[in-house]
Amino acid sequence: WYEKKRQWWVKPWLGKGKGNLKLRRELLEDKKSFKNFLRMDETTFNDLLKKITPKIEKQWYTRECASAEIKLIITLRYLATGESYRSLMYNYRIHERTISIFVPQVCRVIYDTLKVDYLKIPTTAAEWLEIAKEFEDKWNMANVIGALDGKHLVIKSPGGSSYYNYKGQHSIVLLAM
Repeated sequence: WYEKKRQWWVKPWLGKGKGNLKLRRELLEDKKSFKNFLRMDETTFNDLLKKITPKIEKQWYTRECASAEIKLIITLRYLATGESYRSLMYNYRIHERTISIFVPQVCRVIYDTLKVDYLKIPTTAAEWLEIAKEFEDKWNMANVIGALDGKHLVIKSPGGSSYYNYKGQHSIVLLAM
C-alpha cells in the first residue's frame, strides 16, 4: 500500500497571512469603508466581539490559531457577501477547511448570545398585538407584524430575456425576513 507523506502542517503561503489582521487597522482609517465591508459600524463590531470572544477563542500550544477577531471578520464578510470559503481562504490566508469549521460555529455563538435580547419570538396574542401597534405607530401601517427586505442577485442573462433591474443587470430577487 501507499502512504501519502505529509509535506506541511500548514501550506507556507497560508501560514504567512495570520488572517490578514492589517485589514482591520486599514479599515479603521475609513469608517465608511469599515461599515460597507462588514455591514456594521466599529462600535457594534467591538460590542459583538466582546460578547462572543470567550466562546470562540481557542488557545493551542502546538500552533497559532485564528483570533476571535479574525473569525468574526471572516464570518461577517461571509454573511455580507456570500463569498465562498475558497475565496475567503485566498483573501485571509486561512485554509477553507478551517473557515468551513468556524463560520457555522461563530454564527451559532452569535445567535445563542443575541437571541435573548434581540430575537425574542412573541408567545401570546397580546405580544403580537403590541408588535402590530408599534408598526402602525412607526410606519403608519395597520395589522403588520414583520417586514421583508430584498436583494437583487445578479444572474447570467436568460436566453431571449430583455428584462433588466434598476441597475441595468439581469437578476432574481431574494426576499428575506
